Amino acid sequence: SGSWVTPLTPVLENVGAGEIWEGAPARSIGAYTHLQRTAIRCQPVKPAWFSESLNLLMQIFLEMGLLVVPTAAVAWFAAGFIPAGASGQAAEYFNVTPLPEIVWHLGLYAVITSWTTIVVVSLLACLFIRWTPTRPGIHPTRQFQSALVQYRVKKLNQVQRLWTWSISGQYLRALAGLRFTRIGASECDVMVNLVPELTSADARVFWSHGCYANQLDQGADFLRLGQLDMPVNFFASNNSVAEAGQFPTNFLLGVSTPGSDIRFRRQMRTRPGEPRTVAGNPPLEFASPDFSSKNGEPHLPGFSLFLVRFLLFDIFSIGLLPIAEVFAYASLYTVLSRLGGHPAASALVALVLVEAILVGLCILVKKLLVGKKWGIDDSAPFWSIRHFTYFFTQDCYFRWCGRPLKILAGTVLSNPLLRRMGSHIGKRTIVTSPLQVFDWNATRFDDDCVIDGMLQFHTLEEMKLKVKRSHVQRGCSVNFGATLMGGAVLEAGTTLLPLSLVLKDMHLPPGTCEGSPAQPAESRQNVQ
Repeated sequence: SGSWVTPLTPVLENVGAGEIWEGAPARSIGAYTHLQRTAIRCQPVKPAWFSESLNLLMQIFLEMGLLVVPTAAVAWFAAGFIPAGASGQAAEYFNVTPLPEIVWHLGLYAVITSWTTIVVVSLLACLFIRWTPTRPGIHPTRQFQSALVQYRVKKLNQVQRLWTWSISGQYLRALAGLRFTRIGASECDVMVNLVPELTSADARVFWSHGCYANQLDQGADFLRLGQLDMPVNFFASNNSVAEAGQFPTNFLLGVSTPGSDIRFRRQMRTRPGEPRTVAGNPPLEFASPDFSSKNGEPHLPGFSLFLVRFLLFDIFSIGLLPIAEVFAYASLYTVLSRLGGHPAASALVALVLVEAILVGLCILVKKLLVGKKWGIDDSAPFWSIRHFTYFFTQDCYFRWCGRPLKILAGTVLSNPLLRRMGSHIGKRTIVTSPLQVFDWNATRFDDDCVIDGMLQFHTLEEMKLKVKRSHVQRGCSVNFGATLMGGAVLEAGTTLLPLSLVLKDMHLPPGTCEGSPAQPAESRQNVQ
Protein backbone atom coordinates (compact mmCIF):
# COMPACT_ATOMS: atom_id res chain seq x y z
CA SER A 1 0.00 0.00 0.00
CA GLY A 2 1.30 3.44 -0.94
CA SER A 3 4.47 2.14 -2.62
CA TRP A 4 6.10 3.94 -5.56
CA VAL A 5 8.13 2.18 -8.26
CA THR A 6 10.11 4.47 -10.59
CA PRO A 7 10.43 4.00 -14.40
CA LEU A 8 12.51 1.14 -15.85
CA THR A 9 12.66 -0.65 -12.47
CA PRO A 10 12.29 -4.47 -12.42
CA VAL A 11 10.69 -5.56 -9.13
CA LEU A 12 12.07 -9.01 -8.23
CA GLU A 13 11.08 -9.10 -4.53
CA ASN A 14 8.39 -7.80 -2.19
CA VAL A 15 7.90 -4.04 -1.90
CA GLY A 16 6.96 -2.70 1.52
CA ALA A 17 4.25 -0.17 2.27
CA GLY A 18 5.14 3.45 1.52
CA GLU A 19 8.54 2.59 -0.04
CA ILE A 20 10.20 4.12 -3.11
CA TRP A 21 12.08 1.66 -5.32
CA GLU A 22 14.42 2.37 -8.23
CA GLY A 23 17.30 0.87 -10.14
CA ALA A 24 17.95 -2.40 -11.95
CA PRO A 25 17.86 -4.62 -9.97
CA ALA A 26 15.34 -2.73 -7.86
CA ARG A 27 16.25 -1.44 -4.42
CA SER A 28 14.48 0.61 -1.78
CA ILE A 29 15.81 4.18 -1.64
CA GLY A 30 13.43 5.82 0.81
CA ALA A 31 9.88 6.31 2.00
CA TYR A 32 6.86 7.81 0.28
CA THR A 33 4.15 9.66 2.21
CA HIS A 34 0.96 11.29 0.94
CA LEU A 35 0.68 14.94 1.88
CA GLN A 36 -2.50 15.66 3.81
CA ARG A 37 -3.29 18.79 1.81
CA THR A 38 -2.92 16.85 -1.44
CA ALA A 39 -5.17 14.07 -0.16
CA ILE A 40 -7.89 16.59 0.74
CA ARG A 41 -7.54 18.43 -2.58
CA CYS A 42 -7.81 15.22 -4.60
CA GLN A 43 -10.90 13.77 -2.98
CA PRO A 44 -13.48 12.96 -5.68
CA VAL A 45 -16.39 15.39 -5.86
CA LYS A 46 -18.63 13.26 -8.07
CA PRO A 47 -19.25 9.49 -7.90
CA ALA A 48 -16.88 7.24 -9.83
CA TRP A 49 -19.59 5.95 -12.20
CA PHE A 50 -20.43 9.50 -13.28
CA SER A 51 -16.79 10.42 -13.95
CA GLU A 52 -16.13 7.22 -15.91
CA SER A 53 -19.33 7.62 -17.95
CA LEU A 54 -18.42 11.22 -18.78
CA ASN A 55 -14.92 10.11 -19.77
CA LEU A 56 -16.31 7.42 -22.09
CA LEU A 57 -18.79 9.77 -23.74
CA MET A 58 -16.09 12.39 -24.22
CA GLN A 59 -13.80 9.93 -26.00
CA ILE A 60 -16.60 8.62 -28.25
CA PHE A 61 -17.60 12.16 -29.23
CA LEU A 62 -14.02 13.29 -29.87
CA GLU A 63 -13.10 10.17 -31.85
CA MET A 64 -16.11 10.75 -34.08
CA GLY A 65 -15.17 14.39 -34.66
CA LEU A 66 -11.40 13.96 -34.97
CA LEU A 67 -11.16 10.61 -36.78
CA VAL A 68 -14.33 8.97 -38.08
CA VAL A 69 -16.06 11.95 -39.71
CA PRO A 70 -12.92 13.38 -41.40
CA THR A 71 -11.96 9.93 -42.72
CA ALA A 72 -15.43 9.35 -44.13
CA ALA A 73 -15.49 12.83 -45.70
CA VAL A 74 -12.14 12.26 -47.44
CA ALA A 75 -13.25 8.82 -48.69
CA TRP A 76 -16.49 10.31 -50.08
CA PHE A 77 -14.56 13.10 -51.81
CA ALA A 78 -12.03 10.71 -53.34
CA ALA A 79 -14.72 8.26 -54.53
CA GLY A 80 -15.11 10.44 -57.62
CA PHE A 81 -11.70 9.28 -58.81
CA ILE A 82 -13.06 5.75 -59.48
CA PRO A 83 -15.50 6.25 -62.36
CA ALA A 84 -18.16 3.65 -62.97
CA GLY A 85 -17.71 4.12 -66.71
CA ALA A 86 -20.42 3.15 -69.14
CA SER A 87 -21.54 0.26 -66.98
CA GLY A 88 -22.93 2.42 -64.20
CA GLN A 89 -22.30 -0.26 -61.57
CA ALA A 90 -19.14 -1.00 -59.65
CA ALA A 91 -19.37 -4.78 -60.19
CA GLU A 92 -19.59 -4.40 -63.96
CA TYR A 93 -16.92 -1.73 -63.93
CA PHE A 94 -14.34 -4.13 -62.49
CA ASN A 95 -15.35 -6.77 -65.02
CA VAL A 96 -15.26 -4.74 -68.24
CA THR A 97 -12.74 -1.96 -67.61
CA PRO A 98 -9.17 -2.64 -68.83
CA LEU A 99 -6.84 -3.68 -66.01
CA PRO A 100 -4.29 -0.81 -66.47
CA GLU A 101 -7.13 1.69 -66.13
CA ILE A 102 -8.40 -0.03 -62.96
CA VAL A 103 -4.88 -0.02 -61.48
CA TRP A 104 -4.49 3.68 -62.27
CA HIS A 105 -7.83 4.64 -60.74
CA LEU A 106 -7.32 2.45 -57.65
CA GLY A 107 -3.83 3.84 -57.14
CA LEU A 108 -5.02 7.41 -57.45
CA TYR A 109 -7.90 6.77 -55.06
CA ALA A 110 -5.66 5.02 -52.51
CA VAL A 111 -3.02 7.76 -52.58
CA ILE A 112 -5.55 10.55 -52.19
CA THR A 113 -7.50 8.86 -49.40
CA SER A 114 -4.45 7.68 -47.44
CA TRP A 115 -2.32 10.82 -47.68
CA THR A 116 -5.17 13.30 -47.31
CA THR A 117 -6.70 11.40 -44.41
CA ILE A 118 -3.40 11.29 -42.52
CA VAL A 119 -2.82 15.03 -43.05
CA VAL A 120 -6.38 16.08 -42.14
CA VAL A 121 -6.62 13.84 -39.08
CA SER A 122 -3.20 14.98 -37.83
CA LEU A 123 -4.02 18.65 -38.29
CA LEU A 124 -7.35 18.32 -36.49
CA ALA A 125 -5.77 16.40 -33.60
CA CYS A 126 -2.98 18.98 -33.19
CA LEU A 127 -5.43 21.89 -33.31
CA PHE A 128 -7.62 20.18 -30.72
CA ILE A 129 -4.60 19.66 -28.45
CA ARG A 130 -3.54 23.29 -28.87
CA TRP A 131 -7.01 24.64 -28.06
CA THR A 132 -7.42 22.55 -24.89
CA PRO A 133 -4.30 23.36 -22.85
CA THR A 134 -3.90 22.41 -19.22
CA ARG A 135 -1.92 23.89 -16.37
CA PRO A 136 0.90 22.29 -14.41
CA GLY A 137 0.26 21.09 -10.88
CA ILE A 138 -1.76 18.40 -9.11
CA HIS A 139 -5.10 17.19 -10.45
CA PRO A 140 -7.44 14.57 -8.97
CA THR A 141 -7.33 11.35 -10.96
CA ARG A 142 -11.11 10.92 -11.22
CA GLN A 143 -12.14 14.18 -12.76
CA PHE A 144 -12.89 15.37 -16.27
CA GLN A 145 -9.74 17.50 -16.56
CA SER A 146 -7.46 14.52 -15.83
CA ALA A 147 -9.29 12.33 -18.33
CA LEU A 148 -8.95 15.07 -20.95
CA VAL A 149 -5.20 15.41 -20.31
CA GLN A 150 -4.65 11.68 -20.76
CA TYR A 151 -6.72 11.66 -23.96
CA ARG A 152 -4.73 14.59 -25.38
CA VAL A 153 -1.47 12.80 -24.61
CA LYS A 154 -2.79 9.69 -26.37
CA LYS A 155 -3.74 11.69 -29.47
CA LEU A 156 -0.32 13.34 -29.68
CA ASN A 157 1.31 9.89 -29.37
CA GLN A 158 -0.76 8.77 -32.36
CA VAL A 159 0.30 11.80 -34.41
CA GLN A 160 3.94 11.26 -33.52
CA ARG A 161 3.82 7.59 -34.50
CA LEU A 162 2.30 8.54 -37.86
CA TRP A 163 4.96 11.14 -38.69
CA THR A 164 7.94 9.81 -36.66
CA TRP A 165 11.12 11.79 -37.45
CA SER A 166 9.81 13.52 -40.57
CA ILE A 167 10.21 17.24 -41.14
CA SER A 168 6.44 17.72 -41.18
CA GLY A 169 6.18 16.00 -37.80
CA GLN A 170 8.14 18.82 -36.17
CA TYR A 171 5.71 21.43 -37.48
CA LEU A 172 2.77 19.35 -36.26
CA ARG A 173 4.28 19.16 -32.76
CA ALA A 174 4.70 22.93 -32.80
CA LEU A 175 1.09 23.31 -33.95
CA ALA A 176 0.03 21.22 -30.94
CA GLY A 177 1.71 23.72 -28.63
CA LEU A 178 5.29 22.48 -28.19
CA ARG A 179 7.68 25.44 -28.05
CA PHE A 180 10.80 25.18 -30.25
CA THR A 181 13.35 27.98 -30.47
CA ARG A 182 13.34 27.25 -34.19
CA ILE A 183 10.87 24.96 -35.95
CA GLY A 184 12.29 22.41 -38.35
CA ALA A 185 15.87 22.58 -37.08
CA SER A 186 15.66 19.75 -34.52
CA GLU A 187 15.77 15.98 -35.05
CA CYS A 188 12.63 14.80 -33.26
CA ASP A 189 11.39 11.25 -33.42
CA VAL A 190 8.68 9.77 -31.21
CA MET A 191 8.88 10.99 -27.59
CA VAL A 192 6.00 9.19 -25.92
CA ASN A 193 3.64 10.95 -23.45
CA LEU A 194 4.62 14.52 -24.23
CA VAL A 195 2.36 17.27 -22.88
CA PRO A 196 3.11 19.87 -25.58
CA GLU A 197 2.07 23.10 -23.85
CA LEU A 198 4.34 22.21 -20.91
CA THR A 199 7.35 21.35 -23.12
CA SER A 200 10.05 23.58 -24.57
CA ALA A 201 12.99 22.49 -26.72
CA ASP A 202 15.99 24.15 -28.30
CA ALA A 203 16.58 23.98 -32.04
CA ARG A 204 19.49 21.58 -31.44
CA VAL A 205 17.82 18.70 -29.62
CA PHE A 206 17.57 15.05 -30.64
CA TRP A 207 14.85 12.59 -29.62
CA SER A 208 15.38 8.98 -30.59
CA HIS A 209 12.47 6.71 -31.44
CA GLY A 210 10.60 5.41 -28.42
CA CYS A 211 11.99 7.67 -25.70
CA TYR A 212 9.60 8.86 -22.99
CA ALA A 213 8.65 12.10 -21.28
CA ASN A 214 7.43 11.52 -17.72
CA GLN A 215 5.64 14.83 -17.30
CA LEU A 216 2.39 13.09 -16.46
CA ASP A 217 3.19 11.38 -13.15
CA GLN A 218 0.22 9.16 -12.43
CA GLY A 219 -0.68 8.29 -8.87
CA ALA A 220 -3.62 6.33 -7.50
CA ASP A 221 -5.40 9.49 -6.31
CA PHE A 222 -3.85 12.32 -8.31
CA LEU A 223 -1.90 13.27 -11.44
CA ARG A 224 1.11 15.52 -11.19
CA LEU A 225 1.85 17.55 -14.31
CA GLY A 226 5.26 19.15 -14.68
CA GLN A 227 7.12 21.25 -17.22
CA LEU A 228 9.97 19.82 -19.29
CA ASP A 229 12.72 22.02 -20.72
CA MET A 230 15.26 20.48 -23.12
CA PRO A 231 18.05 22.95 -23.91
CA VAL A 232 20.73 23.00 -26.60
CA ASN A 233 22.39 19.64 -27.42
CA PHE A 234 19.96 17.60 -25.34
CA PHE A 235 19.95 14.01 -26.64
CA ALA A 236 17.32 11.47 -25.53
CA SER A 237 18.24 7.92 -26.57
CA ASN A 238 15.91 5.01 -27.33
CA ASN A 239 13.76 3.87 -24.41
CA SER A 240 15.14 6.59 -22.13
CA VAL A 241 12.86 8.46 -19.70
CA ALA A 242 13.12 12.24 -19.27
CA GLU A 243 11.42 13.34 -16.06
CA ALA A 244 9.86 16.77 -15.75
CA GLY A 245 12.37 19.52 -15.01
CA GLN A 246 15.15 21.62 -16.54
CA PHE A 247 17.96 19.53 -17.94
CA PRO A 248 21.50 20.80 -18.47
CA THR A 249 22.92 21.72 -21.86
CA ASN A 250 25.18 19.30 -23.78
CA PHE A 251 23.44 16.39 -22.07
CA LEU A 252 23.14 12.85 -23.47
CA LEU A 253 20.58 10.57 -21.80
CA GLY A 254 21.62 7.01 -22.66
CA VAL A 255 19.60 4.04 -23.90
CA SER A 256 17.09 2.67 -21.35
CA THR A 257 18.14 5.31 -18.82
CA PRO A 258 15.85 7.37 -16.57
CA GLY A 259 17.00 10.95 -15.97
CA SER A 260 15.70 13.76 -13.78
CA ASP A 261 16.85 17.26 -12.90
CA ILE A 262 17.18 16.15 -9.27
CA ARG A 263 20.41 14.40 -10.27
CA PHE A 264 21.26 16.46 -13.36
CA ARG A 265 20.11 20.05 -12.98
CA ARG A 266 20.96 23.02 -15.17
CA GLN A 267 23.29 25.31 -13.24
CA MET A 268 23.81 28.30 -15.56
CA ARG A 269 21.92 30.00 -18.35
CA THR A 270 24.55 32.52 -19.36
CA ARG A 271 26.83 29.89 -20.95
CA PRO A 272 26.58 26.19 -21.89
CA GLY A 273 27.64 23.54 -19.41
CA GLU A 274 30.25 20.84 -19.85
CA PRO A 275 29.30 17.82 -21.98
CA ARG A 276 27.73 15.03 -19.89
CA THR A 277 26.80 11.46 -20.84
CA VAL A 278 24.78 9.27 -18.48
CA ALA A 279 23.57 5.68 -18.85
CA GLY A 280 22.21 2.94 -16.62
CA ASN A 281 19.67 2.72 -13.82
CA PRO A 282 20.46 4.44 -11.54
CA PRO A 283 22.33 6.51 -14.13
CA LEU A 284 26.13 6.55 -14.15
CA GLU A 285 28.15 9.32 -15.75
CA PHE A 286 30.60 8.40 -18.53
CA ALA A 287 33.31 10.28 -20.34
CA SER A 288 31.73 12.55 -22.92
CA PRO A 289 33.15 14.15 -26.08
CA ASP A 290 33.18 17.89 -26.44
CA PHE A 291 30.26 18.76 -28.71
CA SER A 292 31.81 21.97 -29.96
CA SER A 293 35.23 20.50 -30.77
CA LYS A 294 33.77 17.36 -32.37
CA ASN A 295 31.05 18.96 -34.43
CA GLY A 296 32.35 22.48 -34.92
CA GLU A 297 30.11 24.67 -36.99
CA PRO A 298 27.02 22.76 -38.13
CA HIS A 299 27.13 21.74 -41.78
CA LEU A 300 23.81 22.58 -43.37
CA PRO A 301 22.53 20.08 -45.95
CA GLY A 302 21.91 21.21 -49.50
CA PHE A 303 18.45 21.55 -50.98
CA SER A 304 18.74 18.35 -53.00
CA LEU A 305 19.52 16.29 -49.88
CA PHE A 306 16.71 17.99 -47.99
CA LEU A 307 14.32 17.21 -50.85
CA VAL A 308 15.37 13.54 -50.86
CA ARG A 309 14.58 13.25 -47.17
CA PHE A 310 11.25 15.02 -47.55
CA LEU A 311 10.15 12.84 -50.47
CA LEU A 312 11.31 9.58 -48.89
CA PHE A 313 9.81 10.06 -45.44
CA ASP A 314 7.19 12.83 -45.46
CA ILE A 315 5.62 11.69 -48.74
CA PHE A 316 6.49 8.08 -49.58
CA SER A 317 6.92 6.45 -46.16
CA ILE A 318 3.91 8.12 -44.57
CA GLY A 319 1.56 8.48 -47.51
CA LEU A 320 2.36 5.54 -49.82
CA LEU A 321 3.83 2.66 -47.83
CA PRO A 322 0.65 2.08 -45.78
CA ILE A 323 -1.51 1.67 -48.92
CA ALA A 324 0.75 -0.82 -50.71
CA GLU A 325 -1.00 -3.80 -49.15
CA VAL A 326 -4.53 -2.61 -49.97
CA PHE A 327 -3.55 -1.57 -53.48
CA ALA A 328 -1.85 -4.91 -54.24
CA TYR A 329 -4.77 -6.85 -52.80
CA ALA A 330 -7.36 -5.01 -54.90
CA SER A 331 -5.33 -5.53 -58.07
CA LEU A 332 -4.74 -9.23 -57.44
CA TYR A 333 -8.36 -9.88 -56.52
CA THR A 334 -9.51 -8.21 -59.74
CA VAL A 335 -7.16 -10.38 -61.81
CA LEU A 336 -8.24 -13.60 -60.09
CA SER A 337 -11.92 -12.71 -60.46
CA ARG A 338 -11.48 -12.12 -64.18
CA LEU A 339 -9.83 -15.51 -64.51
CA GLY A 340 -13.06 -17.07 -63.27
CA GLY A 341 -12.14 -17.76 -59.66
CA HIS A 342 -14.72 -18.10 -56.93
CA PRO A 343 -15.04 -14.82 -54.97
CA ALA A 344 -14.19 -16.39 -51.58
CA ALA A 345 -11.29 -18.41 -52.98
CA SER A 346 -9.99 -15.41 -54.94
CA ALA A 347 -10.07 -13.28 -51.79
CA LEU A 348 -8.14 -15.88 -49.78
CA VAL A 349 -5.52 -16.52 -52.49
CA ALA A 350 -5.06 -12.79 -53.07
CA LEU A 351 -4.54 -12.22 -49.35
CA VAL A 352 -1.78 -14.85 -49.13
CA LEU A 353 -0.11 -13.75 -52.37
CA VAL A 354 -0.07 -10.09 -51.32
CA GLU A 355 1.79 -10.88 -48.09
CA ALA A 356 4.31 -13.01 -50.00
CA ILE A 357 4.82 -10.30 -52.63
CA LEU A 358 5.35 -7.55 -50.06
CA VAL A 359 7.84 -9.67 -48.09
CA GLY A 360 9.75 -10.43 -51.29
CA LEU A 361 9.69 -6.76 -52.25
CA CYS A 362 11.06 -5.80 -48.82
CA ILE A 363 13.91 -8.31 -49.18
CA LEU A 364 14.70 -6.84 -52.60
CA VAL A 365 14.69 -3.26 -51.25
CA LYS A 366 17.03 -4.28 -48.44
CA LYS A 367 19.49 -5.92 -50.84
CA LEU A 368 19.46 -2.94 -53.18
CA LEU A 369 19.64 -0.10 -50.64
CA VAL A 370 21.56 -1.66 -47.73
CA GLY A 371 23.45 -4.60 -49.20
CA LYS A 372 24.71 -7.84 -47.68
CA LYS A 373 27.57 -6.48 -45.57
CA TRP A 374 26.88 -2.87 -44.63
CA GLY A 375 26.06 -2.72 -40.94
CA ILE A 376 28.52 -5.29 -39.58
CA ASP A 377 30.80 -2.47 -38.37
CA ASP A 378 30.08 0.68 -40.37
CA SER A 379 29.17 4.33 -40.04
CA ALA A 380 27.68 7.06 -42.21
CA PRO A 381 27.16 10.82 -41.80
CA PHE A 382 23.82 11.67 -40.25
CA TRP A 383 22.56 13.70 -43.21
CA SER A 384 23.57 11.41 -46.08
CA ILE A 385 21.98 9.15 -48.69
CA ARG A 386 23.25 6.06 -46.83
CA HIS A 387 21.58 7.28 -43.63
CA PHE A 388 18.29 7.96 -45.41
CA THR A 389 18.19 4.69 -47.34
CA TYR A 390 18.97 2.68 -44.19
CA PHE A 391 16.02 4.09 -42.27
CA PHE A 392 13.77 4.05 -45.34
CA THR A 393 14.43 0.31 -45.64
CA GLN A 394 13.45 -0.06 -41.99
CA ASP A 395 10.17 1.74 -42.74
CA CYS A 396 9.49 -0.74 -45.57
CA TYR A 397 10.33 -3.61 -43.22
CA PHE A 398 7.92 -2.45 -40.51
CA ARG A 399 5.10 -1.89 -43.01
CA TRP A 400 5.49 -4.84 -45.36
CA CYS A 401 6.77 -7.53 -43.00
CA GLY A 402 4.84 -6.43 -39.92
CA ARG A 403 1.78 -8.64 -40.35
CA PRO A 404 3.55 -11.98 -41.05
CA LEU A 405 6.18 -11.37 -38.37
CA LYS A 406 3.52 -10.56 -35.76
CA ILE A 407 1.70 -13.77 -36.65
CA LEU A 408 4.90 -15.83 -36.47
CA ALA A 409 6.31 -14.03 -33.39
CA GLY A 410 7.64 -16.33 -30.70
CA THR A 411 8.17 -19.25 -33.09
CA VAL A 412 11.07 -20.49 -35.18
CA LEU A 413 8.95 -19.89 -38.31
CA SER A 414 9.98 -16.22 -38.35
CA ASN A 415 13.67 -17.13 -38.62
CA PRO A 416 13.73 -17.89 -42.38
CA LEU A 417 12.37 -14.42 -43.14
CA LEU A 418 14.91 -12.79 -40.81
CA ARG A 419 17.70 -14.78 -42.46
CA ARG A 420 16.59 -13.59 -45.89
CA MET A 421 16.81 -10.03 -44.58
CA GLY A 422 20.47 -10.66 -43.70
CA SER A 423 20.34 -11.66 -40.03
CA HIS A 424 22.28 -14.65 -38.70
CA ILE A 425 19.72 -16.67 -36.70
CA GLY A 426 20.74 -20.11 -35.41
CA LYS A 427 18.71 -23.30 -35.20
CA ARG A 428 15.88 -23.49 -32.65
CA THR A 429 16.43 -19.86 -31.64
CA ILE A 430 13.25 -17.99 -30.71
CA VAL A 431 12.88 -14.24 -31.15
CA THR A 432 9.67 -13.25 -29.37
CA SER A 433 9.44 -9.88 -31.19
CA PRO A 434 10.94 -10.40 -34.66
CA LEU A 435 10.27 -6.79 -35.68
CA GLN A 436 12.93 -5.82 -33.11
CA VAL A 437 15.50 -7.28 -35.53
CA PHE A 438 15.77 -4.22 -37.76
CA ASP A 439 19.59 -3.91 -37.83
CA TRP A 440 19.76 -7.03 -39.95
CA ASN A 441 23.45 -7.37 -40.82
CA ALA A 442 24.38 -6.49 -37.23
CA THR A 443 22.41 -9.42 -35.78
CA ARG A 444 24.10 -12.71 -34.93
CA PHE A 445 22.24 -15.17 -32.70
CA ASP A 446 23.59 -18.71 -32.40
CA ASP A 447 21.61 -21.90 -31.77
CA ASP A 448 19.14 -22.50 -28.92
CA CYS A 449 18.73 -18.88 -27.79
CA VAL A 450 15.66 -17.01 -26.55
CA ILE A 451 15.60 -13.27 -27.34
CA ASP A 452 12.87 -11.30 -25.60
CA GLY A 453 14.61 -7.96 -25.08
CA MET A 454 15.16 -4.68 -26.88
CA LEU A 455 17.79 -4.75 -29.66
CA GLN A 456 19.63 -1.49 -30.32
CA PHE A 457 22.55 -2.22 -32.65
CA HIS A 458 22.72 1.25 -34.23
CA THR A 459 23.53 4.52 -32.50
CA LEU A 460 23.76 8.17 -33.52
CA GLU A 461 26.99 9.69 -32.25
CA GLU A 462 28.89 12.80 -33.25
CA MET A 463 26.34 13.36 -36.06
CA LYS A 464 27.04 9.88 -37.45
CA LEU A 465 24.97 6.73 -37.82
CA LYS A 466 27.02 3.83 -36.41
CA VAL A 467 26.03 0.17 -36.73
CA LYS A 468 27.98 -2.71 -35.20
CA ARG A 469 27.25 -6.43 -34.96
CA SER A 470 26.38 -8.03 -31.63
CA HIS A 471 26.96 -11.74 -31.00
CA VAL A 472 24.69 -13.80 -28.77
CA GLN A 473 26.29 -17.22 -28.48
CA ARG A 474 24.67 -20.62 -28.06
CA GLY A 475 22.14 -21.19 -25.29
CA CYS A 476 21.69 -17.57 -24.15
CA SER A 477 18.49 -16.03 -22.78
CA VAL A 478 17.75 -12.31 -23.06
CA ASN A 479 14.71 -11.70 -20.84
CA PHE A 480 11.90 -9.19 -21.26
CA GLY A 481 12.90 -5.52 -21.26
CA ALA A 482 16.65 -6.17 -21.32
CA THR A 483 18.51 -3.94 -23.79
CA LEU A 484 21.33 -5.22 -25.99
CA MET A 485 23.47 -2.62 -27.78
CA GLY A 486 25.83 -2.83 -30.74
CA GLY A 487 29.14 -4.66 -30.47
CA ALA A 488 28.10 -6.61 -27.36
CA VAL A 489 29.05 -10.26 -26.90
CA LEU A 490 27.14 -12.71 -24.70
CA GLU A 491 29.13 -15.89 -24.19
CA ALA A 492 27.43 -19.27 -24.41
CA GLY A 493 24.99 -19.98 -21.59
CA THR A 494 24.48 -16.37 -20.47
CA THR A 495 21.14 -15.39 -18.95
CA LEU A 496 20.29 -11.69 -18.98
CA LEU A 497 17.66 -10.78 -16.37
CA PRO A 498 14.74 -8.37 -17.06
CA LEU A 499 15.50 -4.67 -17.70
CA SER A 500 19.25 -5.22 -17.73
CA LEU A 501 21.35 -3.01 -19.99
CA VAL A 502 24.29 -4.32 -22.05
CA LEU A 503 26.23 -1.29 -23.26
CA LYS A 504 28.20 -1.04 -26.48
CA ASP A 505 31.07 -3.51 -26.87
CA MET A 506 30.44 -5.14 -23.48
CA HIS A 507 31.56 -8.77 -23.12
CA LEU A 508 29.52 -10.81 -20.63
CA PRO A 509 30.78 -14.17 -19.30
CA PRO A 510 28.56 -17.25 -18.92
CA GLY A 511 26.09 -17.25 -16.04
CA THR A 512 23.34 -14.95 -14.81
CA CYS A 513 23.84 -11.25 -15.45
CA GLU A 514 21.70 -8.38 -14.20
CA GLY A 515 21.77 -4.66 -13.65
CA SER A 516 21.97 -1.52 -15.69
CA PRO A 517 24.78 -1.62 -16.81
CA ALA A 518 24.81 -5.42 -16.68
CA GLN A 519 27.35 -7.49 -14.77
CA PRO A 520 27.45 -11.01 -13.28
CA ALA A 521 24.88 -11.34 -10.51
CA GLU A 522 27.42 -12.84 -8.10
CA SER A 523 29.82 -9.91 -8.36
CA ARG A 524 26.98 -7.43 -7.85
CA GLN A 525 25.92 -9.22 -4.66
CA ASN A 526 29.50 -9.11 -3.41
CA VAL A 527 29.67 -5.37 -4.04
CA GLN A 528 26.43 -4.82 -2.12
